[in-house]
Amino acid sequence: HPRRMKPTWREVPVDGGLLRFERDTGTNVLVRSEATRALRRQAPRSLQIGLLTPCNLACSFCYRDAAAPSLLTREFLLELLEQAAAWGVLEVAFGGGEPLLFKGFIELLRDLHARTPLGLNLTSNGVLLTEERIEALAGVVGEVRISAYADNDYRATLRRARRLPLGVNLLVTPASVHRLEVDVADILALGARNVLLLGYKGADPTLHLGADGLRRLTAAVRRMAH
Repeated sequence: HPRRMKPTWREVPVDGGLLRFERDTGTNVLVRSEATRALRRQAPRSLQIGLLTPCNLACSFCYRDAAAPSLLTREFLLELLEQAAAWGVLEVAFGGGEPLLFKGFIELLRDLHARTPLGLNLTSNGVLLTEERIEALAGVVGEVRISAYADNDYRATLRRARRLPLGVNLLVTPASVHRLEVDVADILALGARNVLLLGYKGADPTLHLGADGLRRLTAAVRRMAH
């Protein structure tokens, strides 16, 4: 096993406090005292960047315009995020579309890790997360969030990428809310550190949770909290 480097903490002011952040573990410590009362936030804590809209999947429930072009470049993003880190931004989260389709994305992450103190995170459907890419991302990203759909074999992705710090985005619909606790337990057993429950944002009314679905969701979350 490679020797773990000593954690490197950053400190940034927030309103009435001082936030300490360690990017390798994602640990946050908020300090509030008389000495920090006058401090004020100088920059957003994190940035979210949609790299592009195309995706390697064609999910029926997706509301993105997959044909919209991306105007972002690796050079622009490096310059922007180096400046953002200097302002006091702590983390950046990349999404899409599918961010692994962005040309030079792995190299961008590795450059950012070497040139900035930013925590680096991404959301992916996981299909393109090959062994080679997993190897390249190890020790570089703070978290990889895998979108879990019925047809994207997310369980195989979680098994394949266990060496990475993983979270899961789980879409909750009327058809899946009854098995929510089973799905969450399965995802955690496969190595995910956390599960974010998402609602459908598109125009199909059959995928929105109604009153009964919301009651089921609330009850399931309460049971899982215990």
